[in-house]
Amino acid sequence: MPIVRRVLVGASIIRGVGAASAQTAVIKRNSNLRPDASMNRQPLRLLPAGEPVDLPGLVFENGYYKVHTRKDETGWAWARNVRLDRLAGTEGARLQLLQGASLRSDASTRQAPVRMLNEGETLDLVDPAPTRGFYHVRTAQGEDGWVWSAAVVAAGGAAAAAKPASEPVAAPPKPPTAVPTVAAKTAVEKAATPTTRAAIASPTSATTAAATATALKATKTAAVAATPTIPPEVEKKEPAAAGALHPGDTLGRENAQLAQDLLPPEILRHYEQGGYRNKIVSYPSGGPRWEAAWVAATKANADRFTVDDRGTIIDKSTGQQPPYLYGIPFPNIDIKDPKAGVKVVWNQAVAVWYEGNVHTHNRLVMMSAKGVERQLAAEGWYLYYQGASPKYRPAENPLDLQEQFLGFVLAPADLQGTASLTWRYHDPEKRDSNWAFVPALRRVRAVSPANRSDGYLGTDVCADDGNFFDGKPQEFDWKLVEQRDALRLLDPDAVSGSCKPQPVPGGGWEVVGKETNYYGFEMKGWTGVPWAMPSAVLARRPVWIVEGRPRDKYYLFGRIELWIDAETWDGSYHRKFAWTGDHISTYQVLGRINQVTGAQADAESLECEPRPWNVAENFKMNRASLGGARVTEKGTYIRRLPIDPTIFESGALMRLGK
Repeated sequence: MPIVRRVLVGASIIRGVGAASAQTAVIKRNSNLRPDASMNRQPLRLLPAGEPVDLPGLVFENGYYKVHTRKDETGWAWARNVRLDRLAGTEGARLQLLQGASLRSDASTRQAPVRMLNEGETLDLVDPAPTRGFYHVRTAQGEDGWVWSAAVVAAGGAAAAAKPASEPVAAPPKPPTAVPTVAAKTAVEKAATPTTRAAIASPTSATTAAATATALKATKTAAVAATPTIPPEVEKKEPAAAGALHPGDTLGRENAQLAQDLLPPEILRHYEQGGYRNKIVSYPSGGPRWEAAWVAATKANADRFTVDDRGTIIDKSTGQQPPYLYGIPFPNIDIKDPKAGVKVVWNQAVAVWYEGNVHTHNRLVMMSAKGVERQLAAEGWYLYYQGASPKYRPAENPLDLQEQFLGFVLAPADLQGTASLTWRYHDPEKRDSNWAFVPALRRVRAVSPANRSDGYLGTDVCADDGNFFDGKPQEFDWKLVEQRDALRLLDPDAVSGSCKPQPVPGGGWEVVGKETNYYGFEMKGWTGVPWAMPSAVLARRPVWIVEGRPRDKYYLFGRIELWIDAETWDGSYHRKFAWTGDHISTYQVLGRINQVTGAQADAESLECEPRPWNVAENFKMNRASLGGARVTEKGTYIRRLPIDPTIFESGALMRLGK
């Protein structure tokens, strides 16, 4: 008799193909009641969160359930906003996966996937009552397990109804079989997807593609090569649809529902409630603008590296950690790879190192919902021993360091001179060395590396935030959750290319700000949250979503979630959860877009954003800390400058302090 394993089918979207009957459900978040299964007509009214509804026959069409309200209204509600507490009368129903899904060893997401279920695979519903949010199912191979109830789309006899003839659906391209992702959908899913999933139209027409290709060709130099080929599912763009957001539109309170599947729920609420408001622009795949040597190194790395059980990058040929990293180490991510999560995190880290050393003067602004409460002015220095081109690579590294950071407070007077120093080692067995200097004590003290999750000087920004995520990858257990499209904030001058790095006497490249009043709290008449950045723009990008769980039980957060660009490897949303599972805060950063420094043969390419914006928002306390803002309009923001390593000695803290 075969041994039956119990597994979890997680993060999947499934649809019932068996019989179903009347179902009672609850609206889990505000949703429009619509006269038909589309957004082509005005909604009948708003269904508030918590309102009970009936789903007669579990009719599902175009991503909507047919619902009947207690006010005797019949209409359609977006299925993701409807919670089915029990699939009544559906015991033994046949379910079908519309995309690849992870099999797990227990009814949680704590364990790594056992294997991937393939798109189109069928499942049997064993128990209509969920267990801790999961439905009990059985695979065709006899594996017994659960599926996350929020990802289930159950359909009755009418569910197979096709889209109306007046709303034709073009057959999508066949998705790649090697890497099943959210972006690689079947024709059935496309037919069942409303305009909210095609919310931002990416330029895919022949005319737009030709114009884009011409523009890119005109701006390239001999020193800047095209980016390595990215997986097909990353490049796919969903077609525009009636009622969708388009470049030139502005996302705000009146149309926030169109971005439901493109933003973290807490960020979407800001747009729904008028806290955020940003213009939509086009930023298509195909132009990271990396230097030719970096692109060549990235291609060479594709088959060179892997990671060990701890998550350290090792050379396949030697089994040892390489002495130096240059180029993206894992340009081709396979969602089936159980180590894909940590590989994505390493790509993000190395892409930051590519930008080189940094020297900044910036503000750290602490705000409540009412406005600014306190501001700090600080100076920071980053020195990277890995990832830099030979031109900027430190000549010596006797301590085998990966990076060093020094920061000290310039103002206000009560904190002036407070300093912190970090050494991160290349050796995965050595934990960070951290020191702090407090002027009142006139002493330098070693600090535990576990404190990197604590807020800095009373803010909600921690040391592991940094550019986006600055923790040590080996100190977390990583899991790749999914690949999807998402909206992320960008600097408009960086998107347009009007921003160019300027050379600095003595070495390095400087980004000069052009204006002030970037942020909500600086703008007269702004009614949104004070830490918003109305001057930024939104663009749709392909992202990997990665989950990390700290191995140190003294770490402040029990789980973090990173949204990382699948082409540029640039982070956007760094979500943090308590050990109990509650969402606590989200760290957001502007997108990093490289610009070519000139037309000469040795032209460089590096980040250029005039409007720095890094926000750590505490959703439990309704407050936020904004980092990166310039101390003055022309505040220092220099990259790839030579830095004397002696300033990172622990004794230097007293010399630089008060």
